[in-house]
Parts: sequence; structure tokens; C-alpha cells
Amino acid sequence: MFDDYQKSKVYAWEDTHIAPRIDTSNKSENFLSSLCKHMWKAIGRVNPPSVYEYSAYKKKSTGNRYTILFAPQMMNEHILVHELAHSLNHVEDDSSNGDSHGPNYVADYILLLTTFYGFDVLELLYTCQTAGIHVNQSRLYNAMAELKG
Repeated sequence: MFDDYQKSKVYAWEDTHIAPRIDTSNKSENFLSSLCKHMWKAIGRVNPPSVYEYSAYKKKSTGNRYTILFAPQMMNEHILVHELAHSLNHVEDDSSNGDSHGPNYVADYILLLTTFYGFDVLELLYTCQTAGIHVNQSRLYNAMAELKG
């Protein structure tokens, strides 16, 4: 088992800096699946994770390389981007669990936020720093450069 040492910090940062700026209204499974496929393709990846509503989950959603499962009351874009960052983290780290909410995950999350939601990378890095969240900045900047071609 690994230590997800910055999970609570990431959740608090999201609540303050991310969730208020992304649509948190519930969406259909089809909408979120289409959005997931669009984002995955736009960042140059193939075979996006499948998206499902999972009624057995009451208070959480989860994502890995192959699947994103949503609790019925959490089917929104904010949760999709959070879980899609987990999916991307699993691909890039070539492991079964990525680094959960660690520096590589946060870099992938910031990549998605800046690419698809217009967040400013320097603002996100600053807010992460003030929240005590570690970010793999070289991973982030390399991924951003790849997207620009």
C-alpha cells in the first residue's frame, strides 16, 4: 500500500480553486463519455477510458486507465476531469496505480484544466504552492510543449 500523502490537500484545493469554475451540474453518461473521448483524443491519446454511472457508489467516483465510474449524484465535468487525470496518470506512469494524488497526477490534472477549461498555468501552480501541493512541473511543461507541437 502506498501513502496518498497529499490527497486531502488536493481535495481542499479543488473545492476552493477548481470546482467553482467548472460546471458541477449533473450530466448524462453519454455526455460525459463523449466529452471524455474528445479530451483524450485532443491530448493525443488513443483508447480512452470508458465512462459509466455506477449506482453502487454513493459518495465517490473513481478512475483508472480503463474505466471511470461515477456515483449517480457526481456525474459532472468537474469529477470527470479529476478522474480523467487519474486515467492519464496511469498511462504516463505505466503502473497499476499511477501516483494517486501525487506530483505527477497534479501535473496531469493541471494539463487538463489549462487545455480544456482555460485555467492559467501560473495561477494553478501558485495556488498549489500556497496549498502545499507538490507538482511535477517538468512533466507538466513537457506535456504542454507536446500539445503545442
